[in-house]
Amino acid sequence: MSLGLADLKVMFLGLIALKLMSPKLAALKVKSLELAVLRVMSLGLADLKLMSLGMADLKLMSQGLAALKVKVVSLGLAALEVMSLRLAALKLMSLRLAFCK
Repeated sequence: MSLGLADLKVMFLGLIALKLMSPKLAALKVKSLELAVLRVMSLGLADLKLMSLGMADLKLMSQGLAALKVKVVSLGLAALEVMSLRLAALKLMSLRLAFCK
């Protein structure tokens, strides 16, 4: 997995720091986080399970930060679900293209 759970935790900490600074900056961080999440998704569904385990790890952190982090991870998982639908559609499309050849 090119993006480990430690890397994702660092990204979440960055998101919290940015959220304290400016909502606009936080929104930008969320967008980059979504891109990172989509990158993880491209590695497969096994990595999605690792993301779910990451949520459990985040709950072990301080309660004030954990609530926000779990919410961010949940948004990431929602993005993964949407991406998996897109990937499924792309797989169907590639099957059609292979069939046409």
